[in-house]
Amino acid sequence: MDSNDLYIKCSKGNKIWYYGGTLFVAYIPSTARGKYAVKKLAQENIPIQNVEETDGEVIFTFEETYMDKIAELLKAQTNGASVSPFSVKNIPKSEYKIPPEDLERYKKITARVPKDHILDIKIITGQFMEKMLRFDYKSDAKRLRMNNKQYIHFKGFWGEYLMYLEKNL
Repeated sequence: MDSNDLYIKCSKGNKIWYYGGTLFVAYIPSTARGKYAVKKLAQENIPIQNVEETDGEVIFTFEETYMDKIAELLKAQTNGASVSPFSVKNIPKSEYKIPPEDLERYKKITARVPKDHILDIKIITGQFMEKMLRFDYKSDAKRLRMNNKQYIHFKGFWGEYLMYLEKNL
């Protein structure tokens, strides 16, 4: 397995990673635990394919629809208490950086907002995005792993956004 692969870390060195289409791969670095997992999945009528057992590991593929059951069996780890490993909060963030001079302009505008009205910035940003972008920007931003400010800047609406903020704050 390449160290650059993205995977879901599980307990005892177990890993789950994307294979292609709707298939995922489960990697269990112990033949005893691997045989137990395969047996347990067979008892629960969960279909797995391409089971490979080597000297010290078991690898098999499975369909995405069985992810919850297999992640539970392999004890997928979470970042925080009671957070699903499939939560959007565990998705890596974008590397896109807003230039410091643009962020400085934003901070000057938002600095005058009283602490008890900070939520107004989020509401106004949402209104701006609905008004200006006029398409399903949420899924596009999620796909690009960007927050609202990054996405607005990336799409070239930064100047309009700052004017909208000044006008509405």
